[in-house]
Amino acid sequence: MSTSGTPLRTSSDSPLLRVRKLTLRFGGLTAVSEVDLDVQPGEIAAVIGPNGAGKTSLFNAITGIYEPTSGEVELDGNDVRLPMTGKVVAGWLATGLASSLLFLFIAAGIDATWKAVVKAHPPWEFTISGAFSDLFAHFATGNALLMLLFSLVGFAIGALGARAVWLRSRRTPQGVALQGVARTFQNIRLFHHMGVLENVLVAMDRHLRRGTVGSGSAAKSALDGRFPHGAWLDLGLPAVCVVAMAGLGWTTGDGVDDETLPSILLLVMLGAALAWLVRLTRRGTLTGSSRVVEAVARQEAMELLKFVGLDKRAGDLANSLAYGEQRRLEVARALATRPKLLLLDEPAAGMNPSETVDLMALVRSIRDRGVTVLLIEHHMRVVMGISDHITVLVHGKRIAHGTPEEIRRDPKVIEAYLGADDGGH
Repeated sequence: MSTSGTPLRTSSDSPLLRVRKLTLRFGGLTAVSEVDLDVQPGEIAAVIGPNGAGKTSLFNAITGIYEPTSGEVELDGNDVRLPMTGKVVAGWLATGLASSLLFLFIAAGIDATWKAVVKAHPPWEFTISGAFSDLFAHFATGNALLMLLFSLVGFAIGALGARAVWLRSRRTPQGVALQGVARTFQNIRLFHHMGVLENVLVAMDRHLRRGTVGSGSAAKSALDGRFPHGAWLDLGLPAVCVVAMAGLGWTTGDGVDDETLPSILLLVMLGAALAWLVRLTRRGTLTGSSRVVEAVARQEAMELLKFVGLDKRAGDLANSLAYGEQRRLEVARALATRPKLLLLDEPAAGMNPSETVDLMALVRSIRDRGVTVLLIEHHMRVVMGISDHITVLVHGKRIAHGTPEEIRRDPKVIEAYLGADDGGH
């Protein structure tokens, strides 16, 4: 049995969090060096070490704040990085084609193209088909080899640039959080001028989809493209409507001698407006279901505040809370994302002995709710009292891993860390 009262997991169990050979460098400084870490489902694990050992850097690399120099991070057997899909590759190609077209205009001369396609005809003679004909004719008069070369260079720059940006953003805090990882920080990061209840409601946004709480569609959106598809529609449909209205005003105001273009723009405008209204109605924005969703979200947020002992402070501003209460509010906000794994960075920092005892009980209660906990802590009474397994870091390297009793007796740990402890920290 572990010191926290639950059976230890066997090595055959598949870990919830699996970190292999994780390395994080900042220039010539290696903050984390080839660290391995397994956290089993349902356990409380701890990472300890002296100041500057790389503990918070390890957390930052796991949660996507920093991109690891090398190594793997898996949650529930899946890489926390965004997967490469056909949609992603199509985006690279589309960016390459757009860049190729831009370079083609540069090769042909933007001013010369404008004069040949637009200024060569008065507004009442302008037609879409005629504009394309003039454009192709203008391109045909240019240096074919030069334009081909510019197009290929533009495509390469666009596609490879889009790929490079995507590779750098595969692991983001948003994407990692939506896969089920939440965390608190060493320095409290609340929305201090918002209410206590509002701080928790902010974290529940991922669950507010299609009139229900916790549908999980945001998690799929994060894996598909890091931005919910619905958000693109919310922004795109009104934009299409506005552009179509502007185009309609230009064609009718200047007397363009082409009846087809104004008709197409009118249909596009009406279609976009109708689609937007239908979307708002289905989502419940124009009905009472949105109020139902808000009521359910508030009820869940109040339950979380009650869980951490802050339900009576729900209407207060976050900056009016005592230090220990702000720590608990951070925990409630993290739990509002419904994580599988909760990372706590020095949760007992600055707490008095009574608050520390309450924190230990709170962490055990979080584990009992089915949330696996990984914490960084300097307070040895907390670590030894609640942890199932402990990993020890020194100078960015793992020097020991085991149960609290094994860590307590490990000579390397005693020499590097515990031997300097005065019994309180």
